Amino acid sequence: MGSHRAQMNVEDDGAIVLTQRTAGGKKFPAHSVMIRVEDADAHAKHAAKKGAKIVRPAMDYPFGERQYTAEDFAGNRWTFSQTIADVAPESWGGKSKKS
Repeated sequence: MGSHRAQMNVEDDGAIVLTQRTAGGKKFPAHSVMIRVEDADAHAKHAAKKGAKIVRPAMDYPFGERQYTAEDFAGNRWTFSQTIADVAPESWGGKSKKS
């Protein structure tokens, strides 16, 4: 998936994604978690209402996902992702590898 991440799909609705941490003097969390949700906007609204620190608001991405990111009390990042389109990785610069 681009030059900074790799994804392994698990059955029909699961995935494990490995990402490269960014350097450059900024503080980045040691861990981040991505969780699939049905409705990213509703989820973000509920999380903010409960006091979550939203560090990236819900946005659409060219790879067919709508995502937002929150930070927990320990500084870990949680990205919540809603699939909005079935998009071929090649259309946004990724690569497919068939087994």
